[in-house]
Amino acid sequence: MEVSGNEVEEVSRVSYDGLPAMEKALFLYIACLFNDEDVDLVAPLIASVGLAFGSEINNLADQSLIHVSSSGQIVMHCLLRKMGKEILHRKSMLPGSSKDLTRDNEKVFVASSLSHVRRYDVFLSFSGQDVCKTFLSHLVRRFDSEGITTFSDAEIMRELVIGQEIKQAIRESRILIVVFSKNFVSSSWNLQELVEIATCGKTSGQIVIPIFYKVDPSDVRKQTGKFGRLFEETCKNKTVDEKQRWRKALTDIANIIGFINEHWGNEADMIEALAAAVSERLRIVPSNDRFIATKRKSELLN
Repeated sequence: MEVSGNEVEEVSRVSYDGLPAMEKALFLYIACLFNDEDVDLVAPLIASVGLAFGSEINNLADQSLIHVSSSGQIVMHCLLRKMGKEILHRKSMLPGSSKDLTRDNEKVFVASSLSHVRRYDVFLSFSGQDVCKTFLSHLVRRFDSEGITTFSDAEIMRELVIGQEIKQAIRESRILIVVFSKNFVSSSWNLQELVEIATCGKTSGQIVIPIFYKVDPSDVRKQTGKFGRLFEETCKNKTVDEKQRWRKALTDIANIIGFINEHWGNEADMIEALAAAVSERLRIVPSNDRFIATKRKSELLN
């Protein structure tokens, strides 16, 4: 039985409508980039937007909205390209009729929409009782002076479970900074944030930067010492699965090369270095970044 073009578009539109915002924007971007003569250029142009789209690309392929060849070429059916451009036109996202869309206008507009899916430059996870009135306030002030937009949950009423607002803020931030301090693991809220941060770092191409503030990275990574004992206290009456998720998130993020407070003679110098590193990463974010650095053996953090 033959399937008409209209039926293909109808099924594909259902798949498109069910996508998250990031994947919708990426689909439209690919649709606008494509012509039949330069499929080799599509993947590099996606990379040039400055964000990593590994999981999103895979999800689009799973929905049969694109095809990724064994060599990494991205292919989109002509009907899907047409559908993408019509969606943009109907939403008045681009001026003029779909016939008048130019390649440059399409690329500039959709790339801009992609970059704005990330609403914040930095999400900060921390223990307020340890750093809120000292290190954190100085860091945020320095970020502000650089024009770096930050999200922190300092003014949000904390409950037993982190809400959708926090999860959304984590997912919509380009860089995720975790300030490990002595009381960080006294809060199950912090540990839930950490699981979300670790997940986003691995699957969504966001950069994760750990800061070890007056704690030993090895204690964080292995949950030992006073840090480990406090972690065990927090885990009382929690399920085995929940404890394992928290433990894995602690280990994974503590294995990332970060900033160790005790290695800096002056806290202000560390803040300057951190602000410079974040500013640089916001200017240039390679498409294959998952974490700010690859995981290294534990002794590199000691």
